[in-house]
Amino acid sequence: MFTNETSVFQSEGIFNKDKTHRYLLTKQWNKDKKTITVVTKHPNYDGVYINDLTTHLICNELAKMDYGTIHFVNLFSKIRTVGTTGTMKNDFDKHTDIHMIKAIKASDDVLIAWGSIESYPAYQKRINSVVKQIKETKKPLLALINPLTDKITHPLSPIARSGWTIKKYK
Repeated sequence: MFTNETSVFQSEGIFNKDKTHRYLLTKQWNKDKKTITVVTKHPNYDGVYINDLTTHLICNELAKMDYGTIHFVNLFSKIRTVGTTGTMKNDFDKHTDIHMIKAIKASDDVLIAWGSIESYPAYQKRINSVVKQIKETKKPLLALINPLTDKITHPLSPIARSGWTIKKYK
């Protein structure tokens, strides 16, 4: 006996007018399951039509954890293609935080997965601002952790690629 399964994977993005900033990317495959907002550093692609490996890995892991909707938001909303570098100047604007907090309020949980950037002083002001805003929502705040160092890691890190460790954010 065989069974047939069908899934519709919906993607929706919110961008600025010239599509240089992506404020929110939502991936949904089951609206009846839990919703999570994932905060990473910055988007590489639009995510609606072209996905990067980070987005793919996050979807796979969170589907295993019984989530059905993921809101992807970033510390910095400016879209950067792989290999580009720059400063934080103009990498986010007031709409970055507005859409981030709106997504978080519509979620059951929040997951920080921005990697090791907390150890870089240049990012501290932005990280502190975002964490403060997230905590004000009173939503459960989690972090993707490297179990060897107990620090935040990125989904592309080798340790995360072999399995996720999630803990309550400090």
